[in-house]
Amino acid sequence: MEQKEEKRKKVFISYCWTNYNHEQWVLDLAKRLVDDNVHVILDKWDLKPGQDKYKFMESMVLDPTIDKVLMICEKGYKEKADKREGGVGTETQIITPELYEQISQTKYIPIVAEEGENDFSKYIPQYIKGRIAIQMSTQESYIKGYEELLRVIFDKPQYERPQFGKTPSFITNESKMTSKLYFLNKTLDKYIEENRDGMIESTIQDFKDKLFNELDSFVILKREDLKEPYNIQLFNYIDDLKIIRDEYLTFLETLICNYKNFDSDIIIEMFEELYKYTEYQGSGNYGDFMMEHFQFFMTELFIWTNVLLFKYKKYQIIKEILYTRYYIKSRFGSDKCHFSKFRFWLNYLESNQNSPTKYHSIMAEKIIRRSNYKNKDYRDEIIETDIILSYISKISGYDVSWHWFPLTYAYKREYSKIKIIEKMERKKYFDEIKTLFNVTTKEEMKKLIEEKLSEVEQGYTGSFRSIPLITQSINVDDIGKY
Repeated sequence: MEQKEEKRKKVFISYCWTNYNHEQWVLDLAKRLVDDNVHVILDKWDLKPGQDKYKFMESMVLDPTIDKVLMICEKGYKEKADKREGGVGTETQIITPELYEQISQTKYIPIVAEEGENDFSKYIPQYIKGRIAIQMSTQESYIKGYEELLRVIFDKPQYERPQFGKTPSFITNESKMTSKLYFLNKTLDKYIEENRDGMIESTIQDFKDKLFNELDSFVILKREDLKEPYNIQLFNYIDDLKIIRDEYLTFLETLICNYKNFDSDIIIEMFEELYKYTEYQGSGNYGDFMMEHFQFFMTELFIWTNVLLFKYKKYQIIKEILYTRYYIKSRFGSDKCHFSKFRFWLNYLESNQNSPTKYHSIMAEKIIRRSNYKNKDYRDEIIETDIILSYISKISGYDVSWHWFPLTYAYKREYSKIKIIEKMERKKYFDEIKTLFNVTTKEEMKKLIEEKLSEVEQGYTGSFRSIPLITQSINVDDIGKY
């Protein structure tokens, strides 16, 4: 099918025959426009002997097929326009009511073609004094001005209004969340774009401080601050904390993608400080349930942190946060722990599920239900990451009282494979990801699986499905094969 030809833009050039050099300037401009696919109406081409030049000018100014009228402003043009003399004067009398009757009209474009000492506007006729002119009077301004002119003719401005985004969550949500984290993320974007390392580091610390300030408002200091049933209020807190979660993920993703000095210490120190919220911070009468909203938050946040790191293939950083020791502070003093310490079981909320359906884990159900971030569903990535964390917790070399139990494993499609594991068939991919398992060769990886990751691990009590084995996603003999 033959493609329909786009309608060519059509302009009329209004100018004064001031002198030969100026006429040549106008002629050169017209030729250049034609070369750029603009249909130019110019008296030198279109006004023939015997024609009435005033009728010609009048018809061009009023012709509805003319997209733009270019008014070439210089001393001679201004004088004749202001005095209503000659052809320029005739055009002025026709254009003036057009401008006043159609205020938003952008058909008439003043172009300054004569260089002024300080004030270029002195060459613009009085009746269009308020119109924004295009500057083309000097060699330097001509290039920029010509591009601007073309953009105006073709209706392709250099700066277009961006599409509207979403209203910030702190505006639309009635929770305790404020705008501070949102604006710090915007500030971080700005400093990264400007490569201001000192200000970036300061903003990272400010973000951490403000995040902890936000969390402080969710601390329950007295049992009396909650009314029964406690589970309803705790779930409301968990829902409110999602806004803070998303601002943290935006913060983390910005650093991962754009900050050249990003390292694991930012994450490690964040989780070390977060841990205090999972233990009671008040004094006197309390219940263990009073921290379960924070325990949910920390577990979910750690899974999501690794989801984003996997997304951007930051395997070395993943290794560092999974194999390090965390130095946490609690009301019992200082402690050294493994990342598995950040996976909690919510005894009270699990026993008091406010749902007609009895889930294996209401925590897992909640994590899966809120798997959307920036209009993308990360459900599969969350499940796979959760399972990978359970594998690594068994081989990381720490003597821990419990390994990471992958709460969301039951939501994995039964016969689907874990992509992160399955892709280890590719040698290039295995060479990238092997650091996570602390091995250097495929033989070492095979031995690791056979000795530490081949035993079936029981899943939820009463569930027929056990936690998936690595060998369900890859044949050990196929590691690094392709």
